[in-house]
Parts: sequence; structure tokens; C-alpha cells
Amino acid sequence: LFTMFFLYFCGFAGGAYLMDHNGYTFKDVMQVAPRPPAFVPRASRGVRLGGLRRGGAGRQVFFSVTFMGMGAGQAAALAPDIGKAKPAMLSIFSLIDMVPAIDVESDAGERPASVQGHLALEEVKFRYPARKDAKIFDGLNLAIQAGQTVAL
Repeated sequence: LFTMFFLYFCGFAGGAYLMDHNGYTFKDVMQVAPRPPAFVPRASRGVRLGGLRRGGAGRQVFFSVTFMGMGAGQAAALAPDIGKAKPAMLSIFSLIDMVPAIDVESDAGERPASVQGHLALEEVKFRYPARKDAKIFDGLNLAIQAGQTVAL
């Protein structure tokens, strides 16, 4: 953030110097490709003044370089996030591309003859693979009757 505002300061301070000491107008300073001020004699056009050539390429790209530097600084600030995003993206794509062991669209396999609607979970233990130290369920017992709604 400091770099961005420092570049603003440099750009506007340089423009103010050109306006104060070299006879430039605000329009001359802000234009991407300005013409030399009208009151400057033809003989002095192209003469170097303070490192910038009046009417030359130095003044034409002054603000272009300033804003390019600010854009590069803002893009560089995102570099750590981009470095974190690539492994996350690869992990997500590997999950999407994974082929499950059970084909859910297949009609093959055993089917129960009848379903009573009673479900019982006994001594269920669960942990997420990425956080093996955090127990989610540790000996969960749950009985669900037919027509009953349950949320975990």
C-alpha cells in the first residue's frame, strides 16, 4: 500500500514540478502523448529540461510507467496467494477425477428383499483423513425409527 501511494506522490510531484518550472499545463502533464506547450519557441523544442525532453518520449510515458509500476506492485502482492492456490486446485481436480470403488449407476450387486425402515448405528468411530488427531465420532450409537427425521 505504501508503494502505491508513494508512486502516486512521485507522479504528481513530478507533474507539479513540470508545471511550476517548465511551463507545462495540467493537461500537458496528464496526457499520454502531449504536445509541447504553445508558448515555447520552436528553437527550444526538443531541448532536455530536467531529464525529460519537452515534447519527447520521456514525458509521453511518464504516467504510463507510474501506473505500470503500481499495477506490478499490486500483482506482486498476490503472489503468495497464487502459490497457495495451485496445490489446492490440483487437490480439487484429483478429487473430481477420482473413480469411486462402487459404481452407483450399475444394477449389479445384492438387493435386500424387504426394507423395514429401522436403522441402527453402533460404536461408530470417524476421523477425517486430513485431521487424524481430531475425533468426529468416537463410539456413536444411534437408533433411527421408520419415518423419523434425524440431523447430525
